[in-house]
Amino acid sequence: MTPPNRANVLNGRRFRREIAAALAVHTPGAAPRPDDPGLPGSGSSDVNGIDGWAIATRLRVNRDLSGSLRAAQQMAEREGAEFAAAVVSGRGAAGSAEDAYVVLDVATFSRLIAVARPAPTPPISKEHL
Repeated sequence: MTPPNRANVLNGRRFRREIAAALAVHTPGAAPRPDDPGLPGSGSSDVNGIDGWAIATRLRVNRDLSGSLRAAQQMAEREGAEFAAAVVSGRGAAGSAEDAYVVLDVATFSRLIAVARPAPTPPISKEHL
């Protein structure tokens, strides 16, 4: 196996930090996984601090969406997380958080819709008027 290109490793780390920062805007505590696997908080998820989630970040020219999602699902299994998502860089060589895509399976997407949807308001009967 060919060792990873140093520039690719550094760009991947930068992308992971950018994604964590973007998520932290609405999810305080979101933080990138430390670069050193021996440090505390260096679980398998690329973004830590979001309870119940395993997130894989992928900065790639070849956007293997299903492979990226599989990696996130494996992270979720290892960590006992309920949800898994892959964040994949968008078009362009630089890859920025603003242009990234989030990849979920349909089952997870369906569960998120159900949670985010407000409960229907029961009709008011004439007796209560």
